[in-house]
Amino acid sequence: QWFLFNYGSLYAGHLPIIFAILFTVNLGTTYCFAVYNQHVDSIFPYVSAAGNNQPESCIFSFLLNLSAVFSIMIVCMRCALVSSILRDRDAQIDRLNVISSYVGIISGFAMMLVASVQETAIIFVHLSAAAVCFSFGCIYMIMQAYVTIRMYPDYNNRRVGWIRMGLAIGSTICLLMAIGFGVSAAMVYHSVYPDKPTPRPWSRKIWMPGYSLHVVSAVSEWLLAVLHVSYILSFQREFEKLKVKFVSEALVHHLDTSP
Repeated sequence: QWFLFNYGSLYAGHLPIIFAILFTVNLGTTYCFAVYNQHVDSIFPYVSAAGNNQPESCIFSFLLNLSAVFSIMIVCMRCALVSSILRDRDAQIDRLNVISSYVGIISGFAMMLVASVQETAIIFVHLSAAAVCFSFGCIYMIMQAYVTIRMYPDYNNRRVGWIRMGLAIGSTICLLMAIGFGVSAAMVYHSVYPDKPTPRPWSRKIWMPGYSLHVVSAVSEWLLAVLHVSYILSFQREFEKLKVKFVSEALVHHLDTSP
């Protein structure tokens, strides 16, 4: 309990760092394994495509599930931090803070579904979960950025709020580009090969119509992931002011009796 939630003078400030390390190691490791085993093209595959085949799929699933747990934990702690510092002085911001936490939690559970169901298993479930994860993540970022801006000047500085809003807007643009160019790439491909499925994964080793559009989509997805991690890292300094306590109370004196 002490190490996981309160680490020395950092208190809870180490949690965003652990999340960033886990997420970065996951993407880097699965990409290297996938390229080495020739499962994907080295030029910007989709993030999930790098974690489709064994052994990288095992690493991808394990580390992404861990990242999802940490993201949900961080969302809940951010909500608790804002609520405790507001102390019911601004009901509107406090309500928006709580609503945004539900949005963030949904995004975290969708990330678990992405980790557990690869493209090669049930592609509809995987893509739907990825869309929910990223879209709800962007909504959470925008809402929390607005909360941060509204907390100026009584509770924080203006700069961190606008930095978060910039990251949130950048993430939203990347999400729209990833979806838009991905759909366009598939449409171009099917205009030439109407009877073939969309390539999974895309490759430049053979001619695939729409490949350049796919690259733009994949680059946008990678940038989207980087921006999400950067946003979570922006909580680090604030979490250094957060101390988590757990209070337990035994309801009985003997565990074989009922309370």
